[in-house]
Amino acid sequence: MEALRTSAKAYDEGLKWEAKRLAACVYILVHDKARAVSMFTQMGMKEHLEFVSSAGALKQGNFAPEFPLAVLVPTQSSAEYVPLCTMYPTLECRAFSFPLWWEQPILRAQNNDILTRRTLVLSLRDQDGGAHFDSSVDPIYRGFASEHKGGFFIVHADDGRREDIPFGPHYASMRQIAWEIEATLARATQAEH
Repeated sequence: MEALRTSAKAYDEGLKWEAKRLAACVYILVHDKARAVSMFTQMGMKEHLEFVSSAGALKQGNFAPEFPLAVLVPTQSSAEYVPLCTMYPTLECRAFSFPLWWEQPILRAQNNDILTRRTLVLSLRDQDGGAHFDSSVDPIYRGFASEHKGGFFIVHADDGRREDIPFGPHYASMRQIAWEIEATLARATQAEH
């Protein structure tokens, strides 16, 4: 948890690449696969936790990209995706069992491609440098990471120049997932007392 908090703080201070280390931390805490057993499972708590979700449901029939864990905000010269926890310190959240939380859609591209928390965490960790690099990257993740940056762009009024927004919504969404893990544990601790 200390590694998660340290990377979250560094992300908040401007080091966006920390999203990859956040993915590695979340993976260690919650992902079970074959002989790799998550920390939460080893501690006997994963099946009993109610995982905090700050994401609303994706809107049916919406043709615009959606990123319910992040907000697109203007900056002085462009725009950036920021996690909800940055903009709204107190969020209304719902609680889910781990499988529902892990597989909840959290990013949708304009072409209707979907990423869940699971696919985002695994792509960042397993393919894009969180723990190692793969020669092949999930094509849906690659779209968010490099091709269309979440579907929005800036058009400069003076010359009509089009500019992609640096760092797509996937990094901000990963930071928000880290916030959700912390909120999940805080809620569980409060329930015990």
